[in-house]
Amino acid sequence: MSTQYDIMTDIERAITSDANLSAWATTTFGRAVTVKLGNRPLKTLRPEDYPVAVVVFEPDTIEEQLTGGTNKVTEVYHIEMGVFSDNPTLAIQHMAEFERLLSLAVLFDRTRAGMAYHTAAIDRIGDGDVNHPYHFMGVKFKVNRFGPY
Repeated sequence: MSTQYDIMTDIERAITSDANLSAWATTTFGRAVTVKLGNRPLKTLRPEDYPVAVVVFEPDTIEEQLTGGTNKVTEVYHIEMGVFSDNPTLAIQHMAEFERLLSLAVLFDRTRAGMAYHTAAIDRIGDGDVNHPYHFMGVKFKVNRFGPY
């Protein structure tokens, strides 16, 4: 059985191994995307961490159901994406492309290497530019896997 940590490390693998996302980050920022697992205050990230993707499991989202003798678990994972830019317009452009490429990378294998039977993007979250010149937005992904949780 897989755990939340297994799903998170598979999401990390999807982000760090995606050629298109890596090429964009290297061309745009001169470095690959840094992936951090687990919730953390965004202010603790260092400038050299950017661009960054923080993968967080939302424990209050676990839903379990027993169907035909099989446990099915639905969980939500939140990926917070951040870039550094003094130019808000450029930051918006960067965040739009970051979101697109990261979502494609995460959704490329919706089975999470066989640990789940479905993964879907379900919501977006913005930071309202409260962290300028660090810009963040998040995407929530729902993962359906076989339990127990």
